[in-house]
Amino acid sequence: MPKKAIFILSLALGVFLIPPVFSSAQDIIKSEWAVAPLNIDGLNTDWAEAVFSPQSKVKADFAFRNDGQNIYLIMIFKDPKFLSSIDATGMKIFFNTEGKKKKDRGLRFFKKMVKPDEFIASLESKGQMISEEEKTKLRTQRALTVFDYELLVKEKPQTSSAPQTGAEGIDLPKYRFKRTETGTVYEFRIPLTVDDAHPAGLGVEPGKTVKIGFEWGGLTDEMRAARLRQASGDNSGIAGESIDHYVVGSWGGSGPPPVYNFWIDIQLAVKTTS
Repeated sequence: MPKKAIFILSLALGVFLIPPVFSSAQDIIKSEWAVAPLNIDGLNTDWAEAVFSPQSKVKADFAFRNDGQNIYLIMIFKDPKFLSSIDATGMKIFFNTEGKKKKDRGLRFFKKMVKPDEFIASLESKGQMISEEEKTKLRTQRALTVFDYELLVKEKPQTSSAPQTGAEGIDLPKYRFKRTETGTVYEFRIPLTVDDAHPAGLGVEPGKTVKIGFEWGGLTDEMRAARLRQASGDNSGIAGESIDHYVVGSWGGSGPPPVYNFWIDIQLAVKTTS
């Protein structure tokens, strides 16, 4: 293959131009005890007195809380350029109880647009009751946003293994985000318990330390396909969408969107007795 063709193909796939951005080593960050379960709504109203830690390379502040059932995380991005293509790729969160930067287990949190009946089925599968009146109203919409997650094992999705309903005392992973005047707020909840029935938890108890990795951005399979079509001179869209929708996505740059990746050590809090 001619060198020019190889260069164009590599540019289309973004295989050598977008190395991950890694943060520098940090001290152990201490989670704070959550006196009550947090409402995961993409707002920072539950975090008014939280101690935030900066992640300067991505212009974001984050904080952690936990109780005996879940760990709660908030990330506030101050500069939208560091969101890269997160709207398309979602946020991957990996966790390791051995203190190693290994991607053996994790979760990918993402949003997707679905038809009303699929949206209703998604809510009902998670135990939410929806009245017939509410269903009728939802069906007037062309599409609705679902905030979902999938279990990752060695970076591979395990969709069939992701529980859709929580057992008694075990919540499902959940996330929301909102864009505000002061930044983009991402809020997450991950259960601490992990077992065969609910494999999506951290597998760590209060008081213990866990290494958590974050990764987002880069190209999705759809974006790579669009770039290949563009490189071959085919400017038609995918599934009725324009190429720009897949090539640029939420990032807005002219080249491949960067991948961001960093790890931190978190010591979970324990409940104190007064």
